[in-house]
Amino acid sequence: MNYGYQPYVGKNNARKHYVHIFFNILLITVLLCAVIWGVVFCAQYIKHNKQEKIAVKESYSALYSNKNYLELIERMDSELHNNPLQPEFLVYRGFSYYLLGEAEHDSSRRSVYFSLAMSDLRKVPIVYSANDLLGNVYFCIGKIYYYYGKGYYNLSIEYLNRAIKCGVERIDLLYVLGLVYSYVGEYEKANQILLRAQDLEKNDLVLLAIGVNYYRMGKMDEAAEYLEKTADISAEIKNKEKALFTLGTIYFEQGKYENALRYYNQTIELNENNAEAYFQRGEIYYLYYHDNIKARSQWRKTIEIDPGHLKAGKRL
Repeated sequence: MNYGYQPYVGKNNARKHYVHIFFNILLITVLLCAVIWGVVFCAQYIKHNKQEKIAVKESYSALYSNKNYLELIERMDSELHNNPLQPEFLVYRGFSYYLLGEAEHDSSRRSVYFSLAMSDLRKVPIVYSANDLLGNVYFCIGKIYYYYGKGYYNLSIEYLNRAIKCGVERIDLLYVLGLVYSYVGEYEKANQILLRAQDLEKNDLVLLAIGVNYYRMGKMDEAAEYLEKTADISAEIKNKEKALFTLGTIYFEQGKYENALRYYNQTIELNENNAEAYFQRGEIYYLYYHDNIKARSQWRKTIEIDPGHLKAGKRL
């Protein structure tokens, strides 16, 4: 029988086993802590980044609300340099250019602003499809075409109608659309649109446009009704003056010269430099009262105000 020494290793193996477990637990704990810390850090970073983006967007909104359009354009130039097709930035810059153009009296600068606005706004429907933003973009494009004049009226009508299809229903849009329809001779369509605008809000400009369109259609009673309303409610002298003068013209054409004279007198009370009202008053003195002296005095006043007035020149 062999009685040689055999080392006992059971306790050492157990110790190593527990040490191994301990280190594994420690490692897992460290990893978990790292993961948790990473998640917390990322969440804080995302939250901070989100708050920062919100603050930046709010600053853009504040610039727009405060009409700091040039500063906003500079900020948008920087944003669009990095992201040239971001719809929100295109809209901010496009609207800013448009509003600068609308307020500009110099025609060449106005044209430049409108061109820059169109360059931005025409890109928006390509990269964005939601109606909430597109409606106002189409409205702005349509209004720029309206400002461009006669050759662009059909494009103005197209884009303004697109805005309506997107759900934009506002008095200024309907008013411009009604005007453009009247400029292309579609008076019935124009008044359908303008009456919708009038349902939204009582407005002297809309009333005036409706009355003038009825006059152009030969519907004199309807025209007189809306022009009377305009003259009654308008605080804007030019609108009131045009309403009174058109009323005078309606009654003059109907041969109701006393009524016509009353409205021409009121027109001149508002604007003593209305050459056409003096001329028409001269016509009434000549045709109805057969008073050549008074008539000639009115025509001379017409020429004094407007030396190029051909009809008054022929009368004299």
